[in-house]
Order: sequence, then structure tokens, then C-alpha cells
Amino acid sequence: MKKKNTPSLLGYSALAATFVAVGSEAEGQVIYTDIDPDVTIDLNGDFFELDLNGDATPDFRLTKRFLSSFNPTIYTTYGNVYSGTIQLNHIYGTALGSNAILGDITTFGFQYPFALDSLAWLCEDGEWMEGGYQSLVYSYGYKLNLGSSVVSYVQLNGDGFWFGGQTDKYLGLQLRQDGEHYFGWLRLDVAPDNIAFTVKEYAISAVPDSCIQTGHPAPDAITGVWPTGWNAYTWNNRLVIHTGNDVTGAPFRLVDLTGREVLSGRIDQPLLQIDTDLPAGIYNIMIQFNDLILQRKLYLSAAF
Repeated sequence: MKKKNTPSLLGYSALAATFVAVGSEAEGQVIYTDIDPDVTIDLNGDFFELDLNGDATPDFRLTKRFLSSFNPTIYTTYGNVYSGTIQLNHIYGTALGSNAILGDITTFGFQYPFALDSLAWLCEDGEWMEGGYQSLVYSYGYKLNLGSSVVSYVQLNGDGFWFGGQTDKYLGLQLRQDGEHYFGWLRLDVAPDNIAFTVKEYAISAVPDSCIQTGHPAPDAITGVWPTGWNAYTWNNRLVIHTGNDVTGAPFRLVDLTGREVLSGRIDQPLLQIDTDLPAGIYNIMIQFNDLILQRKLYLSAAF
């Protein structure tokens, strides 16, 4: 891991070159890019810009920001008086242009990006947040000068899904370009002290409106061997999914041969039947079941 506190233009230029040249690895229609070496940001005002699709235009930015009120007089419950600093600590995410980050918006309008686990699905559904000042981390506290060059930090409160430190979690990203939506992610760490963050890797689906999973699904996780009692088939233009007596809420996706998602949902009953208005043709169905992705080719014909 290498610490990098450079102006963002330099960091961005190296990142774009990595994407276009040798750093990318295509697996199917998802492009993975390793950030090598990792980039750590921990100084006030430093930021990291991500060009997700390699077109020389930054799409997302992560910023380290301290906001301080200097030289207050702080009184402790023991009657001691110290000088110090009241400090607000932030790691902000910004979706540049019309792009968006997956997260949660509070009733007061505060935006908090999710810290996603590996193999989470990124699709159109969800709260996709535009703009800046999206708080991965927010904390508020005192920095006390105790004398003799001794400094003490007292944290009063904090918030954000990344608060308290996260390792190898994922930021969900939505790139909006020419009327199409492309889904991707950025893998990063936030230190336990909530000050530094380290970016490691990112990925984007090359197919518009196609869902993507965070991380690298293991090749043997995709299987055509289905659990006993499970089945998926078509009847004319009807999609039928049968799970025996299991009602799992498992997510499913139907994609065409280009990888574009045409239908998705959750299995909320043992026999799920969906009438579609899709063109006749071959489609792939994928169902997430525990740690597996069940997959099968299906043929939809036109309705009578």
C-alpha cells in the first residue's frame, strides 16, 4: 500500500492511463481495473477522482475534509480547563455530472453512501443519489491540548455506513451516459479512526442497464446444477420459476444474449408465473441462491 497525497489531476491522469492500458481485465462484459499501487488519502482537502469508463472525464470524487473551530476553551466535568480544537471530520463522496452513488437519504436530506459487501447486486432499483456532500463518514469531537505536547482526542458522535472503519467494502456507482445507465463499483477501506481511506479496485459493466455484482464472483459459483425441486421454464411468453416448498425471496434476473437485463424480481412464492411481453428469443435466467448463481438458458416464444 502506498500513500499518495498529490493533486487530484495527477492522481486522475494515472488512473485513466491504467484503465485504458494494461490495468484492465475483462471477465464476460464486466471490466475490472486494479489500482496498483493502492491510493491512500488522509490530508485535509486531498481527493481522489475516478474516471470509471476511461473517457478522460472524472465521474466520481472522494474527498477528505476537516472543518475546525480553533482555540475554544474546553471545560471538563472534573473542573479542568484546556485549549483545543472542535473538529468535524468528513469523507465525502461526489457523483459528478448526472452520475449517482447508491445509498440512503434521511428525512433531513443527508446522503449516506452504502458500504456494500461482496457479491451484492447493483441494479436500477435502490436509492441512487446525485450530487456532492454524500457522507461516507461524519464524526465530531474535540482535540485537547493537555500541555507538554500531549494531545488527546475525544469523539462525541459520528455517522455514516463507513463510520468506525471498513475493510474491502464496495461503493455502488451508476454512470449515466447518452441516456443509458451503466453500473459499477469501487472497492476501498476506511481506517478505524475514520480519517484515512484507501482505494483499491473498480469495475464497470460494459452493457447498459445490466446489473453487476460487487467483487469477483467465483467461476464455480455459477452453476447449471439446481437444487432438488427447483426449476425454471417457459410456456409461450410466460416465465415459470418453481422452488418446491421454498419461499426464499431470492433475486432473479432475465437477460438477453447481449447481457442486457430485461426482467428482474424476487421469488416470493413457491410457484412464480410471470407473463411477459418480450420478443421471442433465447434468454438467460440467473437466480442468486445462497452462495450460488443458478443459471439456465430459456426460449420465450410469442403469445398465442
